[in-house]
Parts: sequence; C-alpha cells; structure tokens
Amino acid sequence: KSLVFSFFPHPNNYFKCGEFLQLLSEEEKISELEKMGIDILVQYPFDKSLVNMTPKSFIYDVLLSKLNARIILVGPNFRFGKGKAGDAYFIKSSLKDKGVEVKIINSCTVFNSEVSSSGIRQCIYDNDFITASSMLGEAFFIIGLVKNGLRLGSSIGIPTANVECPVDKLVPSCGVYITSTEHNGIRYKSVTSIGNNPTVKKYLRSIETHILDFSRDIYAQQIKVYFHKKIREQQKFDTIEALKIQISHDINMAKDFFDHYSLDNNSFIK
Repeated sequence: KSLVFSFFPHPNNYFKCGEFLQLLSEEEKISELEKMGIDILVQYPFDKSLVNMTPKSFIYDVLLSKLNARIILVGPNFRFGKGKAGDAYFIKSSLKDKGVEVKIINSCTVFNSEVSSSGIRQCIYDNDFITASSMLGEAFFIIGLVKNGLRLGSSIGIPTANVECPVDKLVPSCGVYITSTEHNGIRYKSVTSIGNNPTVKKYLRSIETHILDFSRDIYAQQIKVYFHKKIREQQKFDTIEALKIQISHDINMAKDFFDHYSLDNNSFIK
C-alpha cells in the first residue's frame, strides 16, 4: 500500500497562531492524491505532544509501530522532532539495521531555482504563473463549488460562475486573469476576475469565472479553475456599460492567448 504522511493542521498554523494559506486546500490535497493513485492519506495531529516528541520516538512509535513502514521516501529538507533535531539522514541511519529502506529524494530545479512550496507561493504573489506551473507540473488552480453571486454577469449578457474558495487556500491577488476551467473532466477557455466588485459597491471578495462558449447551468457543481496569466488589475468603472466593454476586451485577450497555448499539456505552442 502507498501512504502519504502529512500533518494537520499545517505546522505554520501551530507556530504562528494564524491562518496559513496553503497551495492546496485539504480538499484539493485529497483530490490530487486520489488522482495519483495513493492508497492512504494520514493527516497526523500536529499538536503540543508531537512538537515535544523526540526524533527517536517519532521514528519508532509512529513510522514503525503505528504505520509499519517498510519503504520510506523523504525529502532532504525534512526536519522533525523536538527542536527540529531530526532530519532525513537521521531516519536513514536509525533504520539501516531494521529492514526498512529509506530513500532520500533529491530536490528538483526549474529555471535554476530549487522547487519548493515557498518558491511556488512567491511565484503566485508575483503573478509568475509560467514558473509556478513549471514547478507544480501543472497550472496553479482553485477547486470550488459554484454558488449564487450578484448575477451581474448574466444581467449584461456575460454570465459567470461564482466560485466558493476554501478558506485555507492561497488565492492570487485581485485582478483579471486568463484561465481555463475544468468541469466534469473537460477543460474550457475562461476569464476569471478576483476582487470585491467596486463598480457595484459590493466589497466582499469574489472569484467570478466566465467560461467561453459555455451556456450550461452548473450551480452547486464543482469546477477547477487553472490560472495562466494576469492581464490587468481590478478597476472601478463609472458605468455598467463601460464594465461590459472592458470584459469584452478581456475575453478577446484570452482568445488571442489560447491561439498560442495548449490546454492539453499546459504549454505554449511553438
């Protein structure tokens, strides 16, 4: 059986006493692991008792006694135990005579930079979705249910799906993005706005996706929105008509983008 061992809540939430926004929400993590064919996901409680556990106790009481591990794959930067005293090499040396194979997986590099969650997170902050997608192996995405919105898009003939985003999910900054949206396993071209609707003075953050050449009602259904490029910042328009004209321009920019981009492999067509 293949098993992924993780901590819940995220260790940063424990130490920083705040909401740490993750590249994958818990729901998204489970979805991605299922897609990869992982048999078991362990979300081990990250609490005071774990923080004070010695590295030796973690290895023998958790990895061996509770999980009965026979092959352990671990990254080179993994630190664990009280005071972060244990690392991947400590696991390997501790288990070399126990019949357990320990493989330390080397870091990957993309564009001469080491792939890491902090590096990917910085790419999202910088709107560098090309580097982020190269590090992730696919475009950065948000999975959420379509919920009721202001219905402003429908009123101007440009309907949008209002995506309910998990609270623990890292979301790109406010603005308009060229995206693609997956529904029932099919990818469609789309344009997505993240913002607080300043034109109509509704200041709650929303994620609104207009799916090109798509007219089905997908309310209360799950969609997956992939981010490819930021095309402008959020703007306040004097009239709804001015907003409609700008959205039409955004859609045309997306069409031009997808003339040179393949949804099949998340890459530009040469």
